[in-house]
Amino acid sequence: MPGTSISIAGTARTFMWLCFDVVASWLGPAIVETALNRLIPSGSAAAIIGKEWALSVLLAGGFGFLAYRIWRSNTHRVSWIVFLVWFLFGVFLLERRAHPASIADFWIQVSGIECAASLRAADCQTFFLFTVPLVRGLAYSAGALFGARILRPAPVPAGG
Repeated sequence: MPGTSISIAGTARTFMWLCFDVVASWLGPAIVETALNRLIPSGSAAAIIGKEWALSVLLAGGFGFLAYRIWRSNTHRVSWIVFLVWFLFGVFLLERRAHPASIADFWIQVSGIECAASLRAADCQTFFLFTVPLVRGLAYSAGALFGARILRPAPVPAGG
């Protein structure tokens, strides 16, 4: 049974790394963004949404890159799947609640455009609860993948 305990230990380690990645990619940018709010003022709802998109991509991507450079876990590159499942759950809820008439209406609701235009809680809830985590998760995994490509060992020349 030694192989079983190693398998359980490996699974537990992978699950713990995945939990770390979810927390780091979702809350890490939020903490830094809160600190940056005084430096980057937002005068309108559209500016808040734009800042959220930009900082989510840049900060989460940077966190993913650094996480891979420091710990080199493969879960950093696939943690976006957790956020995709969460986003799809949000799409299911949106479909049941709002019934978007077209793909354009759907995109307007999940991208934050409707939140910036109306500032209604329901419109902003979809963006901040489902889209922002997906964007951060994708950026985090992309940053980790970028780090993995940069840190790939150089091929050894033949005959040398």
